Amino acid sequence: MAAQVTNRARARAGLTPLRADPRLARVAARHACDMAQRGRMTHLGSTTTGPAMRLKQAGYQPTVSAENIAAGPFSLPRVLSEWTASPGHHANIMLPQVRDFGVGEATSQDGRTTYWAAVYAAPR
Repeated sequence: MAAQVTNRARARAGLTPLRADPRLARVAARHACDMAQRGRMTHLGSTTTGPAMRLKQAGYQPTVSAENIAAGPFSLPRVLSEWTASPGHHANIMLPQVRDFGVGEATSQDGRTTYWAAVYAAPR
């Protein structure tokens, strides 16, 4: 579903489709888990400064990277809709240089909040 929504938006803008990359999905899922464990929505990780650093640690050498995050009682369709409607998040989805993406989610310990992360990147 994430690939369809993301690539539909990119197609409307005349951009190439993104490929779902399992490494990026793992990076996104780990960051979502990190945010859920800390109960805090942030691009800064517990031990990382942002998505580029997390990608490099996972063995993906990006030329460009971007990240969308969200937190709340939201489903994937809702999060994708919100990101598409938000100018800043939409800009990340529309970066013409990116080729790969991955989405991850994690639920807080109290079970009330879902943390989402999407990573967009292009390899060297």
